[in-house]
Amino acid sequence: MTRTPTRRSEALRLAALAREQGSFREAATRWIALAASDDPPPYAHLRAGECAVLSDHPGVMADAAEVVRAAEDGLERELLLFQLEFLRTPLERSMVRWRQAVERFGEPGEPRLRLHWAVCRAEAAWMVGDVATVLAVREQCGVDDESALAMAGRLRLFEAYAHWLLGDRESARTRIEPLRRTPPGRPERASAFNLLGQMSALAGDWRGAGRHFAEAAQAARAADAAIPGILAATWSGFVAMLGGRYSQARAHAEHALSHSADLGHRTFDPIAHATLAVVAAAAGRWDDTGHHLGEAQRFVGERVMPETVFCVAVAAAVCSRWRGDAPGILDALQPLDTPVIGDLTEAVGATWWLSLWAEASLATGDTAAVRRFLARTPDWTPLFVYPDTLTARLASGTSSDTALAQARRALAASSENDFPLATLDLLDLLVELGAADAVTLGRRAANLRLRLGVVDERASARGLTVPPEARLTRRETECVTLAADGLMNSEIAQTLHLSVKTVEHHMSTALAKLGMRNRRDLRQLRG
Repeated sequence: MTRTPTRRSEALRLAALAREQGSFREAATRWIALAASDDPPPYAHLRAGECAVLSDHPGVMADAAEVVRAAEDGLERELLLFQLEFLRTPLERSMVRWRQAVERFGEPGEPRLRLHWAVCRAEAAWMVGDVATVLAVREQCGVDDESALAMAGRLRLFEAYAHWLLGDRESARTRIEPLRRTPPGRPERASAFNLLGQMSALAGDWRGAGRHFAEAAQAARAADAAIPGILAATWSGFVAMLGGRYSQARAHAEHALSHSADLGHRTFDPIAHATLAVVAAAAGRWDDTGHHLGEAQRFVGERVMPETVFCVAVAAAVCSRWRGDAPGILDALQPLDTPVIGDLTEAVGATWWLSLWAEASLATGDTAAVRRFLARTPDWTPLFVYPDTLTARLASGTSSDTALAQARRALAASSENDFPLATLDLLDLLVELGAADAVTLGRRAANLRLRLGVVDERASARGLTVPPEARLTRRETECVTLAADGLMNSEIAQTLHLSVKTVEHHMSTALAKLGMRNRRDLRQLRG
């Protein structure tokens, strides 16, 4: 006679099966229900907490935290509570819980608990940028139990992060590789792609970063893992912003903020707010800029991950650049000239932020600072964003021919890495330097300017001031801007893909609105 399984035994089987298959959110939900039942298995509370941690889903973590508090007192309970509360509470409170657990129970001897203890310690060190502790914990742990693959995977991830902070990208990639090969439904796969994306972004490889973050988002959806998904959206927005793709940047950042608010997970909000601050500054919405920068800096006070500080500082500097505030750029970049943060920016090859510093130093007349910058970057690097760095080189005695050659090399690199605003600036700079093909370069710049939709945003920066009361249409503004750049009606028509008669109509209407007789009067718009 075959015995029919009881409802309780079937629930236990399904919970264990979900965990074995890596469906941690489902497993956590099932263990939470079992722990809250009238006849809970003695270990259900801790299983619920463990699976919730591995699920990387804040909502499940919050439910599991309530269940774990009812578990029998012990080290595993304290470690789980530390992790379940870690990303949802101020860092100081989480660290207090960690210290209390260590003081009460000491370092565990059981291999499984020792691995869990190591993950918690590494996670705490990761949040404060303590690289040495992350690596020391990994060495001391000595546990690589395949039966605890998911937990060991988290430890490998923190170890890879530590090597990255130390500038050893090859070691970091070596440790990430096994995580990339995990099944599609595992959260650690998404985390691995996110870390690869961050590494690529800070090294100036925009296309590689975008590809990795897209893979991270796909892996997060497959694993139903909310936190890696939020991180992928956050960094996708930051990368799009630095690349000058503002509509994409806004969409990604707003998506990330919306989901983090829904889930009560605010760890990555500073980067999203920093992104929106720059997007607002580029459009001249200074109230929005101040709001988003204020939010970013407020959250940075609670979470001190080096890459977060880096993103917020760079965003604040870019906002100051849009305002033309050179001292503001220098003030914004001060946090990067500190231990850990400075080491990160130097080690990963993110020297392009230094071009902001050099530009601001040049504008404030600090030629000594410019010379120090040039000493740190002995040759032109494709990672530079702002071509005013090249102006700094010219001010230090670089010949015109050398400057042209360097600008062309930077142009090729910025185009290859999908850096449209830098490409646009460099095209304008080559025209100003008197390149032999200046006319062709100018037309290419006009096409790119229109494709990016930055005619109005960049007009004042380029010296073109259109009175707001003129109320020109978008097409009229485009035609006037190109005419002010010296293009004839036929060239404007070719650039905008319009007929010559249509351009003539827009020009006539725009000149009438501006109270001008001909295109020569457009010089009045130059500052």
